[in-house]
Amino acid sequence: DAEAGFLSDGRAVIADNSGKVYIIDKSGGKKQIFDNKAEIHGNVLVSKDAKTGEDLIAFGGDNGMFYVLDKDGPYLCEFETSGRKTGSADKEVNSISALPDGGFAVSSMDTRLYFLKQDCSQKYPPRPTGGYVDKPALVEADGTIMTTSYDGWAYFLNSDGTVKGKFPTGAKSTSEISRYPATAKYPDGFYIFSSMDGYIYALDKNAKKVFNPIPISGSDKKVTPSISSPVVLPNGLIAIGAADSYMHYYNLSGVEVGKVKIASEPSVRPAVLDDGTLVISS
Repeated sequence: DAEAGFLSDGRAVIADNSGKVYIIDKSGGKKQIFDNKAEIHGNVLVSKDAKTGEDLIAFGGDNGMFYVLDKDGPYLCEFETSGRKTGSADKEVNSISALPDGGFAVSSMDTRLYFLKQDCSQKYPPRPTGGYVDKPALVEADGTIMTTSYDGWAYFLNSDGTVKGKFPTGAKSTSEISRYPATAKYPDGFYIFSSMDGYIYALDKNAKKVFNPIPISGSDKKVTPSISSPVVLPNGLIAIGAADSYMHYYNLSGVEVGKVKIASEPSVRPAVLDDGTLVISS
């Protein structure tokens, strides 16, 4: 159930629960390029080699290892997380994000966010948190790195991994962070995420509250929890799936303007197409 990556030539790179990684060509042909021998649940990231401009394939596994392959599969390098080194039961590498200089921000269940160069060496010391880091980090062009942790905090980091600011929620599990674009009222834009406490939070670039959290109103009119990530629609509405099996739609005043019944709460952040169509996996 790892999220696929796509190479420049249109080929897809996928991983399965057995730990095998494949390249799928445009005709549907499948070629195995790697066997991690442990499950892969995070995303497969395709980025550019800073020196050659060629595609690189990056991913991690439940065994606490992170790998980089070249565009056709040959192994280039690997990194062993602290959870792997200490034999911790919680060591999975959950997701990978690209840094502006071509390096990687690597989220791990061993409670750390790692900062790696393209050769898998450490760029900066890892950033410890108080809980699992199981969501991909949002990385801005200026190098600011934003992530959430199972300790219930949102962390906003400088490009060197030091803490710029952090913000607490009322529950441990929090979602992936999304950017809300600039508006007349909010010319710098802001950042949104949800928590199992049933609220959508909005923070500025320094992790300060922009407006009061928006309660996610369930079908019973009570606040309902959500582990899904909120997304921004082209019309400015915020859409989020919740535990009541509805997609809820809110304006920036916190008013629910509609909802749609779905099979179950989305398991990953919905994709938003240019026309506003939501693609949901639940």
